[in-house]
Amino acid sequence: MDIPEIKQFLREELQNPVDAGLDFAQNAFSYLEAEHWSELSKSFLSSGLYANGRWTAIPAESPRYEKSLYAPLVALINGVIAHFQLPDRQVQDTSGVYLTHVRNRMPTLLQIWGKAEDELTLGEIKDIAKFEELSQANKTAPDITIFAKGGHCFQSLDFPDHTKRNYASVLCPLEVKLGSNTNHEKHLLQVAIYARECFTVQHNRRHVYSAILTEKHITLYQFNRAIAVRSSRIDYHEFPELFVKLLLGLLAADDAELELAFDTSIFWADCHIRGRIRKIRVEFDGLLRELDLVSFQPRWNCDTIIGRSTTCWEIEIDGQQIVAKDVWCSKVREKESEFLERVEDLPGLCQMFSYKENGAVFENKWLSGVPLQNDRRNRVLCRLLMKKYGESLEHFSSLIGLLEAFYDAICAHRGLWWLGILHRDVSLNNILFGTNPNDVGNRGILIDLDLAIFLSRITSGAGHDFLTGTRVFLSFKILMNSEYPHDFLDDLESFFYVLLWILLSRGATGERVDCIPDLLNEWRNDDPKICAGAKSRMLNHFDIEVFPVLQHGKFIRRLLLQLATFVHKHNVQDRKQMKPMKKDIPLDKLHPEGYINAMYDEFLGYVNEAIQSLKANNEVDGPVSDGESDDDDNLPSSPCRPSLPSGRASDLSLLKPSTSSSHNSQPLGSTLGTKRSVSSREPEAIDTPDSPSKRLKMLSGEPAPRAPSDSDDDHEEAPAATSN
Repeated sequence: MDIPEIKQFLREELQNPVDAGLDFAQNAFSYLEAEHWSELSKSFLSSGLYANGRWTAIPAESPRYEKSLYAPLVALINGVIAHFQLPDRQVQDTSGVYLTHVRNRMPTLLQIWGKAEDELTLGEIKDIAKFEELSQANKTAPDITIFAKGGHCFQSLDFPDHTKRNYASVLCPLEVKLGSNTNHEKHLLQVAIYARECFTVQHNRRHVYSAILTEKHITLYQFNRAIAVRSSRIDYHEFPELFVKLLLGLLAADDAELELAFDTSIFWADCHIRGRIRKIRVEFDGLLRELDLVSFQPRWNCDTIIGRSTTCWEIEIDGQQIVAKDVWCSKVREKESEFLERVEDLPGLCQMFSYKENGAVFENKWLSGVPLQNDRRNRVLCRLLMKKYGESLEHFSSLIGLLEAFYDAICAHRGLWWLGILHRDVSLNNILFGTNPNDVGNRGILIDLDLAIFLSRITSGAGHDFLTGTRVFLSFKILMNSEYPHDFLDDLESFFYVLLWILLSRGATGERVDCIPDLLNEWRNDDPKICAGAKSRMLNHFDIEVFPVLQHGKFIRRLLLQLATFVHKHNVQDRKQMKPMKKDIPLDKLHPEGYINAMYDEFLGYVNEAIQSLKANNEVDGPVSDGESDDDDNLPSSPCRPSLPSGRASDLSLLKPSTSSSHNSQPLGSTLGTKRSVSSREPEAIDTPDSPSKRLKMLSGEPAPRAPSDSDDDHEEAPAATSN
């Protein structure tokens, strides 16, 4: 994302910050009220920097330009650093030199792909170049920045010079404005961008303080994983003692205060052989252990401020490869550990070794009048130690291996449902390869139950997280904010989108395509209406939208068409014929057991057919030539797993158009025609169920349907979507 996109994202994420008034500023740094700090503050005020009721370095007359305030404020803060003897802090005027948004993307991508630079494909080189371009494009410049060095919290033992400034050493970003500039929302977003980058590159940061300074006032901000808080505007000439206290707090003058800003179970340490190393303290088998991290960089971390903000670290304990997953959990909804404890040893699901809470986000004492008990803004930092698995499914090397892992992950999802749990966040990064491709049932692993719910719950609790799922893979119904609750069919639709995403962006042996199709880029749009519209158009015109950009042959094409038919019929058409459901019905009462089994059987059966087709043809999935049939009556019909329940019809009769008079007999889209822009209109209503079946007939050598006339393209306008 570029900076304007980040601002829009933060505008939605932060929603309404808490205006905590003067109490916040007075109580934020209570440790500074100790006698030691009080005496030092009095001596500082008598040093000549403050006289006649004002700070002498600050211009007495209102300045014309804010830059005229940079040097006086930097000098004042430097005076505090010198007087209070804080050698590990430094303040710099950073208004003229941008701080780079560092992601260290290239080494991370190379590590994930397991390749050297000279082994990269053209597509991979383009991906890296794109990441580097984005990294270079995202540079920001706080007007004044407080840097810190060394200790347990910061890697570098030196302050950054003007050529190497980035957010890795930033303790506190400050912004300077003229007193006449009172655009509080703009100020919030500006300092939030700086705070977001501190969270992103420092990984174990718990909260970030910032401030807006004018020629007369200071406004204090704190960003943490639960909420954004700001004080009222405080006249620092009128309240000099409070101003000194706030500056000392922003400088984290006390080491104990500094460590409150970080999760200190992740820390930097000196090593006489390797220099600075990063370590972690974990409890395992009842023992507290101090271990080296496999990498300074986490295996995964989020770019958000508020929310779960998941960070995953790789460690090794007694020869076992383990992932330490740190997540900020809402205190008013079930935690992932509760689900994993219930489904221990379920094939195809991630396994947990231990769970521990590491403390609350922040104390709420100063937020007078702000009700935070049993509120989404109360979060707790939790750590799960889990078995390490392989990479996500997009890093496949064979189509059979991909589909077998995909199959096992769906079976795990089915097992969760029958154990009373719905996953609700099926996405590309939440399906991994298992550690043994021959371990049937664990070839694919479903992970991340952060958004899961028990089926017996009436309310989902999803609103306690800013992101209630991975939007790219959410079902059309959820994107359109339907009156129907999120159920297992929505997750099956997400499975389809994950597989389609992989097969559109990768070749037969997992190589990246040179150009990502526009269809997938539309799925990534922040506007759910555009994302839903792209999926609607894709299902309405599957042959036009998908087949021209799909670099796979007849078996994969048939599979995708079967799954598209399934998604359309059961997630769209069937629900149109159902009466609206009440929100207070628990999920385990929505569908009869036989219906649920039939849906899973049908979906899994299509995947199994494709696996057997590929195996019977030595994994050759060549392109479909004109008029070629992909029917094969000799394909094996036995399931991949003996545990697959019976009851699914294995032939293609399920894909034939319904003869019911309630169904429109027209195809979903023309085999001729051009794409339409999704951004220029509402998402198309998906109201004709049989077109993917007709596309399947085309692949099987049956006559193509007629090209529809202009009057055929008369789609119902769908209701506007709302953001989750």
